Amino acid sequence: MALVAILFTATAYAQTPQRVYDQIYRSSYKVASDKSEDTEIRKIASFRVDAISYLKTKTLEALSVSDKELTGKEVAHLNAQLDSMAYYMYDFVNLYLKNYAKAGTDKDKKTA
Repeated sequence: MALVAILFTATAYAQTPQRVYDQIYRSSYKVASDKSEDTEIRKIASFRVDAISYLKTKTLEALSVSDKELTGKEVAHLNAQLDSMAYYMYDFVNLYLKNYAKAGTDKDKKTA
């Protein structure tokens, strides 16, 4: 009986969709707190952690400020927006760093 409960729990956990913002937050937090990483990499990861914390705070404010009870669809929409904003922030930082790394001169780096 206990085995069935463990298998059911493991199956239910495996089927739980992983939130995008949570994945980015956890991976960035891990890098930011790793003392063996390069300082610049840790700063970038810290920025990501701060940005996602801010986005999550604003989403929670939107969920709690409403005068009326939000429907499941509205909550799902706010969560989807949070995931999208987190992904776009992550993608923007990666694209910026890629362009910055490609820039050859200091003048090019200023416009990156």
